[in-house]
Parts: sequence; structure tokens; C-alpha cells
Amino acid sequence: MALPDYKDQIQITREQALKYYGRSGYHGKSIIDILTKNSTTMKYKKYIGTKIIEAMACEADQAASILNRKVDSDSPQAPGYLVVYEDGYRSWSPEEAFANAYREAEGLPFGLALEALKKGKAVRLPQWKEDVKIRAQFPDEHSKMTAPYLYVESRFGLVPWKETMIELFSEEWQIVE
Repeated sequence: MALPDYKDQIQITREQALKYYGRSGYHGKSIIDILTKNSTTMKYKKYIGTKIIEAMACEADQAASILNRKVDSDSPQAPGYLVVYEDGYRSWSPEEAFANAYREAEGLPFGLALEALKKGKAVRLPQWKEDVKIRAQFPDEHSKMTAPYLYVESRFGLVPWKETMIELFSEEWQIVE
């Protein structure tokens, strides 16, 4: 049995794996092991990503019309999201895949807010005055600092940020720029 060509994702049923790999050899093997049975050069690593996007709920057929191209979907009325990436690229994502990859940019834990800071965005907590934001500074060849740091930007100027545990453990962080 020849396995289908999976370009963007690996999907294989247990039955396909058993037919391809054989019943005696399947036990204890991962799908990655099965798909790479005859390949010694393929090595998979785990990845985690953080993207800042804009999206709106959109059924597959609506997305296909807006994008002016076919979208991969089981049904024209399949729920999903029309996604616009920072570089302007647009695509459609099925609802479940979208929910597994993204969450709204308000009500974030500090770890995700820190990822946004690393990408040049500003973050804030909702109880702060509107002009108060946290930003990241990354040293360059002209900097006196040798490591990145976070600072507060407000109507009073710029000062280093001295975080509190309450702030770090808050799940209310917002990306503001």
C-alpha cells in the first residue's frame, strides 16, 4: 500500500498504519516512525509558534470568495476564520485548527505578552491608565546596556519596569500596538 502524500500535515489512520507497517511491527511505533520507515535522512523536531494575526469568523465558501481561491474544507458551510498575517498574507483556517492555534489578544498570560514584546509590540494591563504601556528595549552596538530589558512608557516618560508577582501571574495582558 502506498501512503498518501502529506505536504502540510501528517494524517494517517491506525488501519493505514497497520497495512503499511505490518501488524507485527506497528506496536510501540509513532506515526512519525511509520511515515519515515524507509527514510534515514528525515528527522522531525517539535516546534511551537507565536504569530500575531487578525481574524474574523467566516465560513469556507465565503472565505473562498473573498480569497478568490479554493479553501480546503469538508463542507462549503464549514465554520472557520479568515486570517490576515502581519505581512498581509490571507488564508482561511477551519474552526478547530484555529482554536488550537490562536486566542484573542486580550486576556493573555504574561508569557504570551512577552512574546508580543519580543516582536516589537507594546502590552498593558486593563486597570492601568490608557497611556501606560510596557515595551522591550534590545541593545545594539550603541547601547550601554548589554541585555534586553522592559520599560514603562507613559505621559511621565520612560522608566525601567519593576514588575510585581501579581502582574506576572495576571492573565489580563493586552497587546496595544
